[in-house]
Amino acid sequence: MFEKRIPMEQEQRLTLVEMEDSAKLNVWDQKDVRIRMRDGQETDLNIEQAEAGPTVSVRGACEVNVPAGMAVSVRQAMSDLEVSGLADFNAEQVRGNLKLIAID
Repeated sequence: MFEKRIPMEQEQRLTLVEMEDSAKLNVWDQKDVRIRMRDGQETDLNIEQAEAGPTVSVRGACEVNVPAGMAVSVRQAMSDLEVSGLADFNAEQVRGNLKLIAID
């Protein structure tokens, strides 16, 4: 399993530019973003820093954990996308099923 943590500053936005396989987005109680890929490796992940926050592209199925309250944008998801607990979420294009699970 490959795992990468991305340090985040307050008020930054996470932009997922391209997700090539199924993805799960969840809130967790840490200050950084964690990306986990069961069958992936570092070359399957591209991270670039932008003024508003990091932009990420992932080849392969993944799970992304983000701090509570963080804004997340998905520009293109090529497969299924499951989103749980995110208060500020925007998806531009999802080519698979989109499952939104509300915050309790």
